[in-house]
Amino acid sequence: MSRFAILFTLATSIALLGYVSAKAQTTGPSTGPSTFKAELVFTDAAAAAAGQKDLDPSKLTPAKTVERNKPYAAIVFFSGAGADANGKADITYDLTYRAPDGSVALENKGLTCWNGKAPEPGKMQAGQQPMTVNVETNDPAGQWTVEAVVHDNVSKVDHRLKATFEVK
Repeated sequence: MSRFAILFTLATSIALLGYVSAKAQTTGPSTGPSTFKAELVFTDAAAAAAGQKDLDPSKLTPAKTVERNKPYAAIVFFSGAGADANGKADITYDLTYRAPDGSVALENKGLTCWNGKAPEPGKMQAGQQPMTVNVETNDPAGQWTVEAVVHDNVSKVDHRLKATFEVK
């Protein structure tokens, strides 16, 4: 049984969660040989639910310490995605939560970040399927890590990203 209670947002609108960034704690933004860039942000889902639009992750407040039994969201932002012959981008990601001892507490692969018309170049776009979690009462205190591997399936570029948060 997972140490986390998992809640997936299945809406097609990225505005459902809004987003507060853990940019100060990430290894991103990451860039590769293409124009594809990605950034992982970790946020208080309730604060994000205000539904901010056209969000700029560089202007957001990090979620550094989390409260138990409160929802938080891991969100992938990206720009410069490759487009196929029909102008569509196909971006997926794998997400892993690691407990303070380094063990895998939760892992999900093949999550949809974007599948549709490629967003305009140069603008950071929030992914379509952020993932929310609750830190439960019995989860250990300490520094947790969220790791994402973001795949631009058209350009064949992958980025590894990381954010951390503290559980008291």
